[in-house]
Amino acid sequence: MATINIPCSSVILPTKAELTNIFIQLANSPYDGVKEALDDIDKLLGNFPVSVPRPLYNELDIPEIEWEKRITAMVQEYHNYVGVRILEIVNKVVPIDFEIPVIGGLRIDILKIWSDPSYIKSIKKITCENIDTIYALVPDQYKTYDGRYGLDSKELQCDVAFSYIMSQLNGGILGLIMNGISGAIDVFDEIWDTLGLPSFAGFDFTDPTSLVQSILADQTKSVQDKLDALSNIAIGPFSLIDALGGEFDTSIDIAERDMNRLLEKLQDFIQEYPTYLYKVYMESIAKFLDAIGLGKILEFIVFDFCDFLSLIGMPKSITLESVLEIAPLTNSSVASLPTISNISVDRSGSLKYIATEGQTEFTGVDIHGNSGLNSKPRFVFINGTKKIPGVILSSEVLYSDNTITISAGTNEGDTIFILD
Repeated sequence: MATINIPCSSVILPTKAELTNIFIQLANSPYDGVKEALDDIDKLLGNFPVSVPRPLYNELDIPEIEWEKRITAMVQEYHNYVGVRILEIVNKVVPIDFEIPVIGGLRIDILKIWSDPSYIKSIKKITCENIDTIYALVPDQYKTYDGRYGLDSKELQCDVAFSYIMSQLNGGILGLIMNGISGAIDVFDEIWDTLGLPSFAGFDFTDPTSLVQSILADQTKSVQDKLDALSNIAIGPFSLIDALGGEFDTSIDIAERDMNRLLEKLQDFIQEYPTYLYKVYMESIAKFLDAIGLGKILEFIVFDFCDFLSLIGMPKSITLESVLEIAPLTNSSVASLPTISNISVDRSGSLKYIATEGQTEFTGVDIHGNSGLNSKPRFVFINGTKKIPGVILSSEVLYSDNTITISAGTNEGDTIFILD
């Protein structure tokens, strides 16, 4: 009997190597009990990952490739899920168009991905049915399985095209988040200016696309030379092999698959790393997000890959009747990717109240359990509009006896934000 632990990494830039390494070895095991255990996991996962149909292929039956594809999809969908949840929160303040254009005129409703299990699978079906047209639109540096490295397969080309579509969705989500936060800053500009928080400084790393294209076009390099060069391509301080999490052994060892693995991670990490950088920025403006009612975003900034695996039903371990030794990664000496720990919001010097219908007085403990209205504050924001409190009874916003009084009254759900 053997117990296989399934890694559940608490990171927001998940790598796929360790998880894939385990599932490839399980998929290649000759023991019937292992196949049954994988079938049980498949049942536990249900519709997840949502972008991988069952069966994955019509003409191919290659379990280790199928499981690697599922792990890749889980990583892509983790970023998609977190991004969509953040956008749903931002949408309460700034209207969001949840349809993202991807390729060949396709527009994908990112909300529908998570509300209708059949939706994204129908997009893949459309992709496969029109593979010649859509594959031609995939940037050349991401194309594999078309014979250029040895293997030609329409079904695998469909995987390439669809993986590119998922990557573009995640890039589009980041763009929507950035636009949404920028819009929220414009709407609540008085709070923003008063808090004096930093503007986003941009993404400080070089896009490696030109370098990748030159490596792939170099006719003097062997395929292995190209693979070695691509492994060391950097996005920010991290190489592609870092982004993958190491190297792992497979039974099907062909250059086409190795190339696809690296190029697929390239297209994803070009979107994932900027998303991480922008999450770090959102962490730095946590006080603003909290003040304008978008504080729940902070929960999703730290929602990690282990949280997602638990959400979709991935077990933490499996027990097998047979003894099975899982070989470790052949090269796990890679850089650890960064994460973001729990975010604490600095609420010093501020109080926040949510009004009831007609409420005029605000004092004592606020919604966060803080109190301290011991002197006239500098500003009171009513739904983001700045008011300067006075001490004369006719003041629109009056401070007296550790109480803020709003003469006009308020509506149910109005936000009263007070800054010392």
